[in-house]
Amino acid sequence: MKDSRLFKKLVVFVGSLLFSLSILSIFVSYAVFKNIYIKILVNDLKNDISLYSKDVIVFLKNRDYQSLDREVKLLGKDTGLRITVILPDGKVVADSNYEPSKMENHKNRPEVIDSLSKGFGYSIRLSHTLNKKLLYAASPLISNGRIIGFLRISTFLTEVETTLKRFSNTIVAISLTLFLLSVFILFFYFKKVFSPLEGLMGAITEVKNGNLNVEISINSDDEFAYISRGFNEMVSELRRDISLIEKEKVKLETLMNALTEAVVLVEGDGRITFFNKKFADLFSLNNLSNRFLWEVVRDNDFIDFVEKVLKDNFKERFKLTHNGSVFEVSVIDIESTGEKLFIFYDLTEKIRLRKVKKDFVVNATHELKTPITIVKGFIETMRNDGVDSPYLPLIESNVERMVRLIDDMLLLSNLEDTHEKKLEKKRENICEIIETVITLFRKKAANKDIELRFLCEEGLTYEVDRFSFEQLLINLIDNAIRYTERGFVEVNAKVKDDRLFVSVKDTGIGIPSDKIDRVFERFYVVDKSRSKKTGGTGLGLSIVKHIVEMYSGEIRVKSEPNRGTVFEIYLP
Repeated sequence: MKDSRLFKKLVVFVGSLLFSLSILSIFVSYAVFKNIYIKILVNDLKNDISLYSKDVIVFLKNRDYQSLDREVKLLGKDTGLRITVILPDGKVVADSNYEPSKMENHKNRPEVIDSLSKGFGYSIRLSHTLNKKLLYAASPLISNGRIIGFLRISTFLTEVETTLKRFSNTIVAISLTLFLLSVFILFFYFKKVFSPLEGLMGAITEVKNGNLNVEISINSDDEFAYISRGFNEMVSELRRDISLIEKEKVKLETLMNALTEAVVLVEGDGRITFFNKKFADLFSLNNLSNRFLWEVVRDNDFIDFVEKVLKDNFKERFKLTHNGSVFEVSVIDIESTGEKLFIFYDLTEKIRLRKVKKDFVVNATHELKTPITIVKGFIETMRNDGVDSPYLPLIESNVERMVRLIDDMLLLSNLEDTHEKKLEKKRENICEIIETVITLFRKKAANKDIELRFLCEEGLTYEVDRFSFEQLLINLIDNAIRYTERGFVEVNAKVKDDRLFVSVKDTGIGIPSDKIDRVFERFYVVDKSRSKKTGGTGLGLSIVKHIVEMYSGEIRVKSEPNRGTVFEIYLP
């Protein structure tokens, strides 16, 4: 407790207060005692004046000033008082200590002036005649209702000052003794009162140093006991909370380490605060804490990406190549802490499988083209030789379907490859592209007596990849004509909500509501018998869906059975 700053401050404050009160009491006691003592002396002098006035009046009436002066000197010698008789004009006619003729006029003495207005007056001042401090008291001498003079009696204050000094010394000694005794008592009292605070401060220090197994013993029922109980409860709850946090931390670390993706959490300045085992293994480092992310992942493009994420809240994903592996890096914003969670998705196997798939499609279609070409050649030879068989049209129809299937598979494979390499967009005349594509289908539409309509916003231009946009239109129009027996197919293009809007509407057989979600699946057809009859491959709408995704666009389908279908495309 001796090191407690609060204890020291309190002791110093109370000690200073007691010392100030002691000094004040000394001055007050001195002033009060002095005032009382002076009043007693004044009252004594007043009584003496009253006692000697009658005799002095007799001498004044007879104008026997010499006899009066002798009597005054004798009386002053006997009493030790200084007695002075003053005429109304201020002339001194008798004085016990000095020759009256040599004394100056006393008309303007304060005690004389006060006696005129109050009947009695006194003052304390230094006597110019005796060069000593005296207490003067004066009263007018009245005979037959007329003031015939003043009687002034004074006494030296030397004895009074000596008495006051002794009194002051006594007061100082008593006050100092009481002050020291009070400080001594208060010191031990405060020490006892504040002793629980020492235990509380020690417990707080232990908690601050990480030791939560502390508890304050309570031996009283005062405010400190209440604080101690609250502290014990707080530490107990803190232990429980930290235990739960530790368990959750273990769970989180176990979960994060079980992920197949590398994960790292960074602060707003790029400093790493958390990472899982996959991330540490990926970059062959053990101690990553308090390091910056760009110190670990040394790739200039990735560093630029991280800076954009931290400064501008960049949302796009980043493709990172590291040690022969390819990762797609995405970022999750932790709003509550301002931290960023970077997730590294390993695309290496996916890319490898995609390549295998592409190679398989390319090789398979290449191998299929040779026998199909041979079959087509034999069909043409048989027709030229005049062979008339009911099976030839069926064979020729299926061969054409195989050709379209191979072409669609190659197209889809090429589009996937284009998606990886990004679209090569440039500003194109949309109306011209649509008109060119529609021209390809006019004969096919005319054969089925279907009207082809074309609506395009005047002067419409937009940034698109021409090849992919043409393929999107080809497949949508082909699909519309294929599943429409009568009526029309309408293509509409314009800018809507700051996006390129393209719709293809038909009056065909429509799509049941329970099958709309599946029409974009590969090789899925709503009506298999019609698909075989019309030569559909089941890949057209899949190609459309894939192209829309390449543009990060949106496709919507509205359809009613036997009333037609509308495909709406929005490209950003």
